[in-house]
Amino acid sequence: MRRRIHTPWLAAAIGLGLLLAPGCKKTAQVRDTTPMLPEELDPMLVRFTDFPVDESRAGRRPLVVFAISEEDPVARDQIGVARGARVGFAEREISLVEVYETGISRYGGRPMSPASAVAWHQRYRASKWPAEVVLVGKDGGVKRRAARAMAPSELFGLIDAMPDRRQEMYERSRSGDGG
Repeated sequence: MRRRIHTPWLAAAIGLGLLLAPGCKKTAQVRDTTPMLPEELDPMLVRFTDFPVDESRAGRRPLVVFAISEEDPVARDQIGVARGARVGFAEREISLVEVYETGISRYGGRPMSPASAVAWHQRYRASKWPAEVVLVGKDGGVKRRAARAMAPSELFGLIDAMPDRRQEMYERSRSGDGG
């Protein structure tokens, strides 16, 4: 059995809506105000991921950019180098790690939790420069520090001279994958 709702206010609201609706000429305008990245709207909406130093480094060569913010010229230049040399970075298993004092730090372009950023900073930041780029080897040791962005030729030359990279290239050439 259906139960009827006898509410005078509900009936009045529905009646008023039916009475006014045919004469209403206004239509609702909906604008998409969603930004490209969630952090542009509100940093609290970003999904941060933990990237522990030792686990994230395993099998990779982190290139860590330390700066006050992503607006720092050294950070912008190094990120530009990484974007322009994606193939070389992938071949040499380089992961770009951005650690900022203000703003959102990233590992491979993904937002890094503040705790992970602090751990990376504590592990590899030793200088007093306002910005620094640090190349870390697969063994976890610092291979090069610079107060400027490193060019692809500098990075790739340094990495290709490493014994573990030479072994990788040798194994790839033997298996026919190229090098």
